[in-house]
Amino acid sequence: MVPSMSCAFGSLRERSRREWLLCGGALITTGLAGCRASRADARVLVAAASSTRELFETCAPGFDPTALDFSFDASSTLARQIRAGAEFDVFVSADERSLLRVEGWGRGEYRAFLGNRLALVARADKAAGISHPRDLLGEPLNREGAIALGAPEVPAGRYARAWLTGNGLDALASRFVYGRNARAVLGLVEAGAAEYAFVYRSEANRAARVRCVWTAGPLEEPRIRYRVGVARSARNEAAWSFADWLVAGGADRTGLALGFSTLEG
Repeated sequence: MVPSMSCAFGSLRERSRREWLLCGGALITTGLAGCRASRADARVLVAAASSTRELFETCAPGFDPTALDFSFDASSTLARQIRAGAEFDVFVSADERSLLRVEGWGRGEYRAFLGNRLALVARADKAAGISHPRDLLGEPLNREGAIALGAPEVPAGRYARAWLTGNGLDALASRFVYGRNARAVLGLVEAGAAEYAFVYRSEANRAARVRCVWTAGPLEEPRIRYRVGVARSARNEAAWSFADWLVAGGADRTGLALGFSTLEG
């Protein structure tokens, strides 16, 4: 049975990317066991898509807030780390392709628990007259300016390119600049390196210096789904409890408030 959960917790501990990469280097040079042994109290290490950072910092499982360490990055980057031997216990991915890249790593099926939608944000001085991506090909004022999206191998980038291609907007490609993950894409607009960006709705909702001018409909393709898997090597029951909690809807209320969507859209 999954323990009851609460969303009122203290700060969530997160292992820094630098620390994890150092640990990853030890995995390659000294073997898998050394890094596992260095983790205090066999804490559950969660590899999570960068777009879920606020979700998990706001509402982590309440049965033991000290039991989890998170490493946030693009799902494709995390999949590469797992293939290189990184000993994550849980993988929360923004797309199915990244999970397929680590086929054989997980035990059981990868289960969907939340969705998201594609959104277009604009720098405040570029938002006028934009209510749909096709408007970027409209008035002369909107035919200029860089458009940020995730790199081609990143889920956020693949979702954006698939939508643009499906809607006949490949002509915008000459204006693309790329971010290494979903959070970095939004950062390009906030830093003034791009005028527009295709991001997840949850990212658009947290933006302070840009305007969300369009959001994809709930039934528009591609459908964005977050899935969770547990490693075959996971030895801490908390890894399974965390995954079960997500699938049971434990993060739904917080997720919806942040701009995520249900699996139905």
